[in-house]
Amino acid sequence: MSKSTKAITISNPYRGVNWDTYKPHKTELHCHTKVSDGTADFDEMIEAYYALGYDCLAIADHGVIDRSWTKLNVRRIVRLTCGKNPFKKPTGLTEERFREISEGVGRDGRGMLRVPFGTEHSPGGNRWAHVNSWLCDVHSAAVGRSDYTKAVRAVDRAGGQCVICHPSSAMKNVKLVMKNGKPALSEMFEDKHSSYINHVQQLMERYPSLLGIDIPFACDRKLWDILLRRFAPSGRSVFAVATSDEHDAEDIKNGLGWVEAMMPENTIENFRKCMEDGAFFAASRYVSFIFTPEFHAAHPNLLPALREEHKEHATKINELSDLYGELCMAPRPIAAPRPMVRNISIEEGVISIQAENYDVILWVSDGKYIASGDTINLNDCENLGAYVRAELWGPGGNLYTQPFLLQ
Repeated sequence: MSKSTKAITISNPYRGVNWDTYKPHKTELHCHTKVSDGTADFDEMIEAYYALGYDCLAIADHGVIDRSWTKLNVRRIVRLTCGKNPFKKPTGLTEERFREISEGVGRDGRGMLRVPFGTEHSPGGNRWAHVNSWLCDVHSAAVGRSDYTKAVRAVDRAGGQCVICHPSSAMKNVKLVMKNGKPALSEMFEDKHSSYINHVQQLMERYPSLLGIDIPFACDRKLWDILLRRFAPSGRSVFAVATSDEHDAEDIKNGLGWVEAMMPENTIENFRKCMEDGAFFAASRYVSFIFTPEFHAAHPNLLPALREEHKEHATKINELSDLYGELCMAPRPIAAPRPMVRNISIEEGVISIQAENYDVILWVSDGKYIASGDTINLNDCENLGAYVRAELWGPGGNLYTQPFLLQ
């Protein structure tokens, strides 16, 4: 929509959050153990997330439903198909240790919530995009890769929740293409991969349990913006999660992605509602982006900072910036503080964010950066789309808000 004097109605996914009493709960929705193709034992993976301060954990082994952390659900066919050591039985927690983790022993009473019935609907252990679900005791394939439709339909009928993880990996040869001397990523996505995007759109239209997509990489966020451009005018949102897809307990600290769920207390009921409402943030220690002239104009200091931080990759970074057509992903320091939102307020077309540990807040609409700063006045924005979302860039990574739908 172009600039208008009409009042803008803003749908706020965080409207139910009491910022004085709700707390962020660090959540992992996608990790693997020796029950399928992980290198870490089942109990080892849980202990690693607990030690690193996670609040909620959904274990999502390939084609295996997590029905318990003490009495493991192990499927022999999955172990033989993709297991690293299929003849060594995975180890669960003892009942006593499960109780201690749930009650927060050693963490001042801050327990870690088991998100039940986590699973990845791709028993064969392939690396392509796939459906992950939780909160429902259902899987959709015995062996091999599960069809999206079959998986989402099964989850929806069982009353669970699901997302499509690293969705752009299903788009072969994902690269920026040059069109009249300018990058044409959107055209490539919507033209070359139109059937894939249309399929995802149709699934979301048909099944409310499909909350959205995983956005660990810049291409995934491009897909997110395309879906939002299609859905937002009708009032339907598309939520974004970030996950690690971690297989090794030693690598969890690297922090490819996670979710910060805003809840008053760490319970399954609150978790379900939080995810349904979109009252959470996607987060990552990795800053992934696409170099374009517009992006460079929005981040004039980013390239010099990256060159200094990652001197060993300076040549590659220079090449990427010159090409304006490749993807770049840079890790932020592990010990650096990560951005976190402390309050969101909305009044008369103005959205304000109070946050900590950030350098800049960027606002996106229709897949383009339209403003920066902790406050955006939508009444002053030219060519505003049917949604706006915020990206918080900080010394320790990025934080992504869910979209604010506009009418």
